Amino acid sequence: MNKKNVILLLLSVFMCGAIFANGQNESSESTGKSTVTIWHWDGAGIEKFYKPMAEKFEMANPDIDVEFVAVAQDQYGQSLALSITSGAGPDLFWYQPENDPRVLVDQNQVLPIDDYVDADFLSQFDQRLLVEGAMKYDGKLYSLPYENRFLKLHGMMFYNKAVLAKAGYSEDDIPKTFSELLEVATDISKKGNGEYYGIAMPGNPSADFHRILNGLLTTAAPASGDIRYGTVGFDEKSGKFKLDSEGHKMVAQLLIDLSKNGALAPGWASMKTTAARALFGQDQAAFYFGGTWIPRVVGGEYPSLDLGVAEAPVPDSGRKAYRYMSLYNGSVYMNANTKNAAASAKVFKWLHSKEFATAYFNEVGEFPGNQAAELTSATKLQKDFMQIAKDYVKTYPDPKVENPAVGLVAWPEVNPTRWDVFAGALIEEDINAFDKLAKQWNEKMQEALERNIEKANSEGDNVTLDDYKFPSWDYMSDY
Repeated sequence: MNKKNVILLLLSVFMCGAIFANGQNESSESTGKSTVTIWHWDGAGIEKFYKPMAEKFEMANPDIDVEFVAVAQDQYGQSLALSITSGAGPDLFWYQPENDPRVLVDQNQVLPIDDYVDADFLSQFDQRLLVEGAMKYDGKLYSLPYENRFLKLHGMMFYNKAVLAKAGYSEDDIPKTFSELLEVATDISKKGNGEYYGIAMPGNPSADFHRILNGLLTTAAPASGDIRYGTVGFDEKSGKFKLDSEGHKMVAQLLIDLSKNGALAPGWASMKTTAARALFGQDQAAFYFGGTWIPRVVGGEYPSLDLGVAEAPVPDSGRKAYRYMSLYNGSVYMNANTKNAAASAKVFKWLHSKEFATAYFNEVGEFPGNQAAELTSATKLQKDFMQIAKDYVKTYPDPKVENPAVGLVAWPEVNPTRWDVFAGALIEEDINAFDKLAKQWNEKMQEALERNIEKANSEGDNVTLDDYKFPSWDYMSDY
């Protein structure tokens, strides 16, 4: 092994050791204190909130030190898995919502919290979530909703008031249908003449298409389930993949028309999210599709930005779908390897308390899972978010709630991805290309799902394709 490789190996070992060292709860005999370590992926910016909150908790609980550890989001899943399987890891950790915690439960890597929370405390949370297959497994409760994901919306249409005004539009002119979006965004780009454009849309990587698709598909394509966390292109009524459905085609055609008409800021295919946000934040784009965090993230970087928000436009023939949200898994879990479960549980309860939740809303701007939190400081944008959620969020059938064993079946991923299908059609500006790629994707995904079910069953699971079918579900109603 050459000298360079030795140095890299030693550096890698050192870094892993440093991460894992910021893990298990340790009690100091000299101080009588317990240190509870919490992993998250929110980045250094959130420390401005976490640090003073931890200091306040420590003053009230002098026997416990709280340590928040930020791990890079693109490395979080792997780092967490390595740390937990090593027998170390943090005492508490956020678990990525696209992953199913059933795996952690079955491998005895997390502890239930039933012994640490009483009925009065649990009454402060959405009771729909405290059920088997969502936050309970085998009758035991493992987590609570840290955020209110029924209010953490994706794919909303944000608009830049300054750009609208430059182009001669006002908030009364916000597009409500696909054809209105095409007309207004095209006109704004023409009037901008290279100074500003209709829509800033990132396309690199193609997965970033979810920012606009999360919005448009929720109005046009019921065969897309919980847009953000799972099943784009899958129809829960039939248990089949239908990315080639009429709703998906309508959205693909709209994107093609927006591109052909010059409504999209140029270079979208190679544009990163940060670049698209910069165009919007610097008054060079009228519209940007994103989630409830946009005012904090983009507004924080561009303080002069004057923005508003609206629900995504609907097909000209009317709304075909809603913002379906599944009864999602919990957020924060307690590591079974913690050396002081009582201290960790106390911190867990504090993270989900009314006081913490209220501060989280006031200072971070995200909607907390504790429904007793005081939201009296809500801004106009936050009130708009709540209204959009009230009007357009609906629950949809979740196979894991009906049969928790479904959580052990890996959701398939194939190439090209669903986002690649849209990107390919948009680059070729050909709806026939979309239809062809979508049909191929459907077949690959169906075959992969059946293989994954077979694999899970060979390992002791008990799942069938019928677990994914809900023929009585009405797309336009809560399930």
